[in-house]
Amino acid sequence: MEAHTNTMISLREIRRKMFLFEGQYVLLACDASMIFQVSMDVLQALITKYRERLPEDLLIELSNKNNPVDKPQILHRCAECEISDKIFLFTEKGVAMLSCILPTQQAAEMNLQIIRLFIPLLLSRP
Repeated sequence: MEAHTNTMISLREIRRKMFLFEGQYVLLACDASMIFQVSMDVLQALITKYRERLPEDLLIELSNKNNPVDKPQILHRCAECEISDKIFLFTEKGVAMLSCILPTQQAAEMNLQIIRLFIPLLLSRP
């Protein structure tokens, strides 16, 4: 299903970055920034600017202060991304919303591929 060969990251690699958190598939913001080819600074600025478009069912915000994070997978990825304070997880709906706040054609194309990935995962969910 990897239709766009000019895409920098493969669907297989994206799938490896997605994981289940509290019953739904999510992507860490640092992984989303890599996939959509924007810096974390840009992504965090957009999250702040458009926070009202990203309610809790689209963007889960964890922090070591108010939400102790003890999931090894999340902690491991956060260490790789050098995240220490706020941790953002995009749900499948949140990933879809990213194309609305990221103003690039590449983001829109990547978003379509990610949605195609989420659908089989959702259908296979118990």
